[in-house]
Amino acid sequence: MKKEIGITLIALVITVIVLLILAGVTISTLTGENGLLSKAGDAKSQSEIAEEKDIISISAIQAQAENKQGNLEKNNFNEALVANSKSGNKASIIAEDIGSFTVKFESNRYYEVNKDGNISHIENATGEKTLKVQCVNSKNEVLGEYEYTIVTNNYSKLPPAIDKYESSEERIEGEITENKTIQVLYYLICNDDTTLVFTGLDNNGNITTTESEIVSYMVGDGNSTANGNGLKEKNIESIIIIPDTYKNKNVIRIYRNALSYIKNTKKVVISDSVNIIDDYIMYSTNVEELTIGKSINKLASHAFMNNSKLKKVIIKSENIEFGIGSFKNSPNFKEIVLEGNEDRYMLIENVVFSKDEKTLLLCPSGKIGRYIIPDKTERIKTSAFQESNIEHVEIPDSVIAMEDWIFYDCENLKEIEIGKNIEVISSHVFSYCSQLKNVIINSPNIAKKITTQTAQGNIVNYAETIYINSDITEIGSYITDNYNILESDKEGYVKYVKK
Repeated sequence: MKKEIGITLIALVITVIVLLILAGVTISTLTGENGLLSKAGDAKSQSEIAEEKDIISISAIQAQAENKQGNLEKNNFNEALVANSKSGNKASIIAEDIGSFTVKFESNRYYEVNKDGNISHIENATGEKTLKVQCVNSKNEVLGEYEYTIVTNNYSKLPPAIDKYESSEERIEGEITENKTIQVLYYLICNDDTTLVFTGLDNNGNITTTESEIVSYMVGDGNSTANGNGLKEKNIESIIIIPDTYKNKNVIRIYRNALSYIKNTKKVVISDSVNIIDDYIMYSTNVEELTIGKSINKLASHAFMNNSKLKKVIIKSENIEFGIGSFKNSPNFKEIVLEGNEDRYMLIENVVFSKDEKTLLLCPSGKIGRYIIPDKTERIKTSAFQESNIEHVEIPDSVIAMEDWIFYDCENLKEIEIGKNIEVISSHVFSYCSQLKNVIINSPNIAKKITTQTAQGNIVNYAETIYINSDITEIGSYITDNYNILESDKEGYVKYVKK
């Protein structure tokens, strides 16, 4: 009997434990983070959000239908929201920001509706706060004020539009837990005769002050030694936008030094009407972004030289040639954008090539490290790498022509490898490459023609070591007279070290 009682008690305990485990599993299934009750609540919430979005959508369509231009305006939109939302969960517009409305339901859910009618539910709402934005110029003059209603602890809004000014920020972003005021810097837009200097040109392109002779205009006062002679206001943060026309005549030229030494301009846009730019038009500035219009076919030498903060250049021209040192001493220039000319040019690793990839046109001066020119390349144009910060360049066998000044003044260039099919290297290709230590030659024609220190584009002016492909038998006299043959550390090459 005692044995049977013991077994019964053990069975009872096990049964209780199993029931507790099953109860726990059941409770977890019902109430856990992904439980049935939680999922049911989420489904209910999502259903209510979908219903509220439908109310907003219907109201927006009705409001746009009532507007002659089909615009979504606040009064019509708000009336439609009130009419379409249900008693006990009425909707209303609590804020109209730039490009959008904030809609609140009595359910305490918020939605952002842009003026095209697109709707997004604002999650993590923490209550309504006021963000006051003061729009100021660099003289700390208040140009205007605008208030945003923010319903979360973070904000990201389009900046207010101020006539004749552009915001320094693409979006106004930050954290907010209570009402607060911030200031946003605005740049003066220089694009008319209150901010720019225009000078008349006659039919031959000469400067004239006779109104009847003027057929076009240039930016600048005609004094080539006066820095910033094209800008009236130099002491305020600005953006320069060269207009297409002035007094109903095309603006076709930017005069020498017109924008030189300006320190408060962040962006320059050269219009499509301009087809002549002089040298040094934008010398030694703090400009960060430059747009080159589509009518400019040739950049003058040193046109944009010495712009240490220049980062981005937008090229719209459909047939452009870069001048000697056009972007010299612009070490941060790393980004090129092609706009409207993609059928003529293409970018490969942010280097400009012809559309067929056969001609390399421009490598931004801020490019660094090692660069291997693509195999399809056949020609490298004048000044393509000038002032670049690259350290090692490999020129493939496909390249057959190198024009003048290609690597001129590349002070960081340490090694260059030359493909086997290059016939001639034009003058000054490697001039002032003061750090060039190693030259690797695969071209029999180049190896044969280096007979003087300046032959073949100053290729050996600085080279301490020259590697020549071991298949090449005829070596120029300058190499054989001035370099010793040492055991090569590069397979397939003969090593020459300067005596």
